[in-house]
Amino acid sequence: LFNSSSSRRVAISTNSALQPSDALTVMAWVKDGPSGPGFGKAIVSMPRNSTDDTTAWSLWGGLGDANKTYGAKLTTPSGGAYLDSGVAGDTSWHHMALTYDGATASLYIDGVLKSSEAATGAIDYGTADQSMLLYDVSLHDSTWQGTMDDLRVYGSALTQAQIQSLMN
Repeated sequence: LFNSSSSRRVAISTNSALQPSDALTVMAWVKDGPSGPGFGKAIVSMPRNSTDDTTAWSLWGGLGDANKTYGAKLTTPSGGAYLDSGVAGDTSWHHMALTYDGATASLYIDGVLKSSEAATGAIDYGTADQSMLLYDVSLHDSTWQGTMDDLRVYGSALTQAQIQSLMN
């Protein structure tokens, strides 16, 4: 269990298991802090370059100016996907899962599909050898305020039934 108030940033060294190319599932339990997610906060990300300004994949809190919803990003040579769940962050636990099967990126919140977009090609990790980041403070100059548990990265796109089973 990581709590963003105790550490502004955690870097997990580069590992090929964290950079699957053709299929991916990233999932975690998240809970926003009492002040909410803020705007555009990376919860967990795999940066594409040393400035952390673009990500190969990421889970986000605080997307959208007004509704501060959970979301995800995925970058491929075709552009990738920017997924907004429509589910606003709050101080309750929520299970987030981003999947990519080589053709579609999908975002699940609490085991329910909330958004999907067509995306093709291998996941674009850029040219820099980067570490996976938790509570990425370099994006928008501040950190996501919340707690995360049970972060998992798979080299395959799990089905909705598999996500629900692992979530439960």
